[in-house]
Amino acid sequence: MFATGMTVSQAQLLLDDELAGICQRFMSGIRVDAESIASEVMASVGPRGSYLMEEHTLRHLRGDPKGGVPAEHFTPLVSCAEAFGPWHERGGPTVHQLAFRQAARLLLEHVPAPLPASTLAALEARLAKAEEELSARS
Repeated sequence: MFATGMTVSQAQLLLDDELAGICQRFMSGIRVDAESIASEVMASVGPRGSYLMEEHTLRHLRGDPKGGVPAEHFTPLVSCAEAFGPWHERGGPTVHQLAFRQAARLLLEHVPAPLPASTLAALEARLAKAEEELSARS
């Protein structure tokens, strides 16, 4: 039955999506240009300073689509990215357990955005045409 597409695991879809995101981030490479090297930031912070709270560091870590800055860090939705201690204190859930929980949460809470009126009109027109074709065959 699996080969016919009659079954699906929402948890597996989440894991697959995460793996695809990791691969996409990996394949995008590392940008090396004046903006990413940030010589000015290095000069202002100095060799003993901390870059972690610099606006430039945060913008590059999280990404800034409006400013054309891709995120350097991939943030997993399902995979555990925390230290062993906190993970163990939470009961040490496996990635499969986390995926099932996330899938259940999404199924309960997600509200899809409504389709644009033009898309709805096109779908209704296509449905009407399909119904006409089916009734013509009968």
